Amino acid sequence: DNTTGFFTVPVPGLYFFVFTTGTVNNNYELDESVYERHDLFVDNHIRMSAAVSDTKRLSNTASVHGALHLNVGSKVDVRSYDSHSPYRSDITTFTGFLVAADV
Repeated sequence: DNTTGFFTVPVPGLYFFVFTTGTVNNNYELDESVYERHDLFVDNHIRMSAAVSDTKRLSNTASVHGALHLNVGSKVDVRSYDSHSPYRSDITTFTGFLVAADV
């Protein structure tokens, strides 16, 4: 759903998800590390995680992929946290697809 940011499972089965995240320490006033954590949630439970950090104005990326069996109506979303403000991310992409529907 482009409005809420949640994917609602329409068909039970095996789904494959990928999310990629990156961070850039663009605060030139701070000469410290910036840490970001990104979690893929299914029905408010963490099912996949990635963490990235950058130091002394560098950048970093991480990518996570995996398959999950999901039921109709389950809600999937990615949430991001950083060391300076919660629920913020510099770069995050999220995609997924149905591999096999339950028979």
